[in-house]
Amino acid sequence: MSQGFTDSVIPITLTTEVTGTLPVANGGTGVATVASNNLLTGNGTSALVAESTLTYDGTTLTLGSGQIAFPATQAASSGANTLDDYEEGTWTPVIGGAGGTSGQTYAVQTGTYIKTGKQVVVWFRTEFSAKGTITGALQLQGLPFTIEDVVSQRAFMPFWYEALAVNWILVGAILVPNTTAPSFYGSSAAGTSLATLATADVGNATGFTGSLSYRATA
Repeated sequence: MSQGFTDSVIPITLTTEVTGTLPVANGGTGVATVASNNLLTGNGTSALVAESTLTYDGTTLTLGSGQIAFPATQAASSGANTLDDYEEGTWTPVIGGAGGTSGQTYAVQTGTYIKTGKQVVVWFRTEFSAKGTITGALQLQGLPFTIEDVVSQRAFMPFWYEALAVNWILVGAILVPNTTAPSFYGSSAAGTSLATLATADVGNATGFTGSLSYRATA
């Protein structure tokens, strides 16, 4: 009696560790030399080029300089565990009014920020040399990113201030969702509640210094 056999295909995966100098792929000329832990890059068609500036040590992927670069334009992600943006920069703080702002000059007007994902932290310092015309409730205008549109997140941030025209014992700002202009509020000597600041509360030498931490819309 003869025993029959059927054809079968058994997949086999071969893994080869290559170090040192590698030949350029698919008929190219020259060699691609790879330093320890560095990654190869391609030329966009069929050949290996030189090593990239990325390194991978088995656990961490970094640039050759030890930095991680994000694109100038955010590639927004909906993933809760995905960091999609990092940025540092400057902004121009304006002490203005909800009804209008014009004719101001400043002795000091500086602002900086750091944005990590949606989280934004700003720092600013302003000092009028002339307050110009401000109408309506007083605002800190010009934030570099729009405040997230969540009404319940109206945090109060106290500021350092000088040369106010009215005697407030505490001054700060409350975040206004979906704007770039938090509103100034103050507490009087009675200290029972906060009230909005208006044009009459600031003079030609009024100054404010402070920082804000908030979530941006993206």
